[in-house]
Amino acid sequence: MKKPLTILIVMIALSFPPLFATSQNRQDLRCLQLLPELVTPLAVEFALPENFISISPNGKSDPCSWTFWGPRDTLEKFLEDPQSIDHPIIGVQITSNVTQSFLDKQDLSLFSSHKTLNWGDYPVFTAVGEMFGVSAHIAWVGLNCPSDAVLFFNFIYPGDKPTEKELALWNNFLEKTKQLPEQKFYLAMGQDLQPGYTIATCNAA
Repeated sequence: MKKPLTILIVMIALSFPPLFATSQNRQDLRCLQLLPELVTPLAVEFALPENFISISPNGKSDPCSWTFWGPRDTLEKFLEDPQSIDHPIIGVQITSNVTQSFLDKQDLSLFSSHKTLNWGDYPVFTAVGEMFGVSAHIAWVGLNCPSDAVLFFNFIYPGDKPTEKELALWNNFLEKTKQLPEQKFYLAMGQDLQPGYTIATCNAA
């Protein structure tokens, strides 16, 4: 597992507060807790219940494989038996089917409705339709990264169609998730901005 390499970049400083006063706050950002292995973080504040955590079926987070968000007990039951789901959850992974450059050029004719949103600078495309007799609610989010990667989100719920309360959770997630404010945004990106200096955190082997 890669360990973070911390670099201190001194700009102009007349006095120095404790160097690591806020650098550890990076690990407190929820976007990094839910998606810890992304090379380019999705620097947003997710509009999700506080009890939503991230669990991967193989025990280790891999952005190219499914990771699931939801209440711990629901996720544990779901991973043992997907039919036992008793509460809505969200599945997420990097998709290999589309890149951000072609995100707005997808053929969405199979879906009954679709729309475009933005989480700050991040483009979001959502779609609703019926697949194999089940109501499908999905979204794609561009990561604004050199690899042109896109995250794919899938809303998973009990039964064949979500209730109004269950659907409200999904719609709230899509409509109220926001890009982090500037200082937290740069912190998520590995740049802890301090008066007179910046602590940069990089991935190192």
